[in-house]
Amino acid sequence: MSEYYVFRSQADSDLHGFTDDPTGAMLPADRGPWILGHETTPGDEWSFGISRSVVAAGILKNGFVLSDSANHAGPAHPVIESDRVEGTAVFDHEGRHIGTIKRY
Repeated sequence: MSEYYVFRSQADSDLHGFTDDPTGAMLPADRGPWILGHETTPGDEWSFGISRSVVAAGILKNGFVLSDSANHAGPAHPVIESDRVEGTAVFDHEGRHIGTIKRY
């Protein structure tokens, strides 16, 4: 597990961005500006309305994940093709690696 930074969009106060970059440079500029709101470490309790595993996978693939205050993950891209997620690590709800995504 990694350290993550949670930013809030000034343009949309319901929108939060998760990234592993403390500057937030990977967050989409058109949805900002972004303000750092919280820093998490691997030992911290996870109290966000989005799974740590989803955040980890999204950051690994896209560099960031967006989530609104209604606790729904927002898409980093309108469509993610299956070949782009093949090989992505899969984690259980406790953050343990349980496999990778394969297409058949």
